[in-house]
Amino acid sequence: EPAFRNVCHREECQVMIRQSCPRMLPCGHPCCGFRGEAVCLPCLDPACAQAAHLAQGGPEFCNICFIDQLGAAPCIQLRCGHIFHLRCVREKIAKRWTGYRITFGFLECPLCKQPFEHPALAGDLAPVLELRQKVQEKSLVHLRLEGLDRAPELLPGGRFAGHLEAFAMHKMAFFLCSRCHKPYFSGAAQCQEAVDFNPDELVCAGCSAPAAGGEASCPSHGTDFMSAPRPGLSSFPAVPLLTSTSHTNAPLSPRL
Repeated sequence: EPAFRNVCHREECQVMIRQSCPRMLPCGHPCCGFRGEAVCLPCLDPACAQAAHLAQGGPEFCNICFIDQLGAAPCIQLRCGHIFHLRCVREKIAKRWTGYRITFGFLECPLCKQPFEHPALAGDLAPVLELRQKVQEKSLVHLRLEGLDRAPELLPGGRFAGHLEAFAMHKMAFFLCSRCHKPYFSGAAQCQEAVDFNPDELVCAGCSAPAAGGEASCPSHGTDFMSAPRPGLSSFPAVPLLTSTSHTNAPLSPRL
């Protein structure tokens, strides 16, 4: 293939060939995209990138790994227009959030904070978008339970004006149960700061209740409004919690 005429026969280079777009661009330079893409990337050669007023070019480093230049591996151009190594975007999605509290900043372009969006990422994004939808729905329920859906931040001129869902996820903290791997509510986000605990003790009410001799779920509300044991209090059964729930520690402790 003409695009790979100058590539050596080392195994790592041959692997890269199998992942790279084999097409030549009209300018005469090889495409730096990935194999199977529907539309080729703009040319990343410095001269072509400058002539096209492209913000990123071949000599620039990938703004996710900061190790290799863009032209050193198959790249992807997101809907926002920014270009990264395809493998770096996929690894960023696979690693998910940092820390214990579930957050979704890893789904945003590191340069402009727009959502990652590209047909090639559909399979990578599907499970985390489903998780985000669940957390968002649960966050809204707890926000309204607390009466925070009329908070000053949501009023015209406020930081979250017109963005109720984003405000709910900003205020409410969720963790991933270490047993069933489902998200569970853990209280107000500010109450989770500087909390240190064993990640194995992140257990939702549905998983902790049977072991502690409590109810597996509330007959009316399931496990969404049940508290889960805090580290060091795992012998207490989970109990229904239908009053104000925001100012609790991670994970939630029973109301005694």
